[in-house]
Amino acid sequence: MGNSLADQLLSVGLATPAQHQRATSEKTFREQAVSAMQRSQLTSKHDRPINLDRILTCETIAEFKTTARILLLEHPEFIGDVVKAAHRFKETDGGRKLVYIVLNVRNLLPTIAPDVRERFLNRAFRRHGSTLETPVEE
Repeated sequence: MGNSLADQLLSVGLATPAQHQRATSEKTFREQAVSAMQRSQLTSKHDRPINLDRILTCETIAEFKTTARILLLEHPEFIGDVVKAAHRFKETDGGRKLVYIVLNVRNLLPTIAPDVRERFLNRAFRRHGSTLETPVEE
């Protein structure tokens, strides 16, 4: 027998084999439901957690910019990985500009105050007409 509470209750006679079977099957069902939910979050594009793996699977420059902005807001230390990932778009339309923007973000990000970082990243990674000026603190 295992170390679960249901196993211990069965071994001392406080639970019947039917109760034990029901408890273990409910536990298995809950674990499978949680696993399925986590798997679906990782496979659907909507509401996937933003992480380095997701930035490597972006199919368009627009998706890359959105993912990079969200990732760098929470984890600015991943800028080197974002730069590496941007280079795979270099041969596509707008890819060279994306690499240019990401390299400039890498150079300017350490000089940006945390309270204006969101505005800076929003401007750098917007869909059209990205601007790379350092925002002035208000």
